Amino acid sequence: SGGMKKRAAIARAMARDPPILFLDEPSAGLDPITSAELDQTILTLAGALGTTFVIVTHELASIYAIAEDAGGSLWVGTQHGLNRLDPATGRVQRFLSDPEQRGSLGGDYVGCLLIDRQDRVWVGTVGGGLNRYDREHDTFIVCRHDAADAGSLGDDDVFALREDCEGRLLAGK
Repeated sequence: SGGMKKRAAIARAMARDPPILFLDEPSAGLDPITSAELDQTILTLAGALGTTFVIVTHELASIYAIAEDAGGSLWVGTQHGLNRLDPATGRVQRFLSDPEQRGSLGGDYVGCLLIDRQDRVWVGTVGGGLNRYDREHDTFIVCRHDAADAGSLGDDDVFALREDCEGRLLAGK
């Protein structure tokens, strides 16, 4: 299959244990599910082997947002959820939306990420509002639009997050 060929090509390139590996359009021509699986494989390899991957892609589903927190964890948002790579352990944790699970990510389509000056992880999603990661409980606090509350988000689609000089969070579409 196309996905296996791409994985084999990455394996061949890694045979010499390079510290940096450049990938040009690694998911080109793959279906969305196989592309997401390849993205997960690359994240897992980066963590397990300590290899830095530099990826050039036009597949917007592959990477929509990327951020690094103060502990060195790499957060990668895609159309298929949020991944956190812990460089100390090489462990990749995947966060997905589950309406039945309290504290899950509000939506799988991650539009943007921000690590604020207090090292809090903010996640803007499409249809899932604004999410803040709660490190203590390994869950998310989700803020959504509420037509009855003028102080709520104006929309559940969040594509832009910024922190101003006063430390206030600005969210936009």
